[in-house]
Amino acid sequence: MSTMLKILLIFICLLTALFLYSYKTNHGRGIWYPYVARLYKESLNSRLDQFSDPVKDRLLKDFESKGISYPPKKMSFVALKQEKRFELWCANSKEDRFTFIKSYNFTGFSGVIGPKLQEGDRQIPEGFYKIKSLNPNSSYHLSLEVNYPNSFDLKHAKNEGRANPGSLIYIHGKNVTIGCIPLGDQAIEEIFVLSALVQLKNIDLIISPKDFRLDSSFSDLSLDKNWLEQLYKELSSVLKSKYVKK
Repeated sequence: MSTMLKILLIFICLLTALFLYSYKTNHGRGIWYPYVARLYKESLNSRLDQFSDPVKDRLLKDFESKGISYPPKKMSFVALKQEKRFELWCANSKEDRFTFIKSYNFTGFSGVIGPKLQEGDRQIPEGFYKIKSLNPNSSYHLSLEVNYPNSFDLKHAKNEGRANPGSLIYIHGKNVTIGCIPLGDQAIEEIFVLSALVQLKNIDLIISPKDFRLDSSFSDLSLDKNWLEQLYKELSSVLKSKYVKK
């Protein structure tokens, strides 16, 4: 075999390996994806131009049937890990009670029931959170960054000597996750557009290990941290007092 042919075969093998690695790490996108993504950056406004009208067309009847203006004045997300369900609740004013609008199924799940404690544990956090930012250039279509770790998480991490409780938790599209909440592309378009219209300061996020409105017992939950029972009691109380379907 000639030297030139050997070099060509090695090059083909390397290119094939690179393609397969890129395909795996980019979840089915081609090898060109990272470079195209860098060249064509989307902005919040460009994403709203793309998705605002289709999202409104899909959601308007849901809002009108519940007597809620579109867009609403305030909004809350309730993520239930055991049920793998993500609920959308809205209100016409900051003083009004929340009204249930619709729910979405998780399209993927990682970890187990229980809080996130450290980087790499693949856990979805549990607690009371806010939306930190919107990402129009997510590798998972669109995403919302959760403010994990919040002050509660950091306090307990410090008390327990956990130096790296993790970070970069998102609600996003597609159907893969290592600790985030994936909802699929159509669902994340709706959540993304609504979040931009309502503004992040007017949005709450609750992530609960299970739906305490249906089962308020803790017998099926691990309480291996001394602060977990109190957190679960608070989650249960808020769910049963503020998020009750009519």
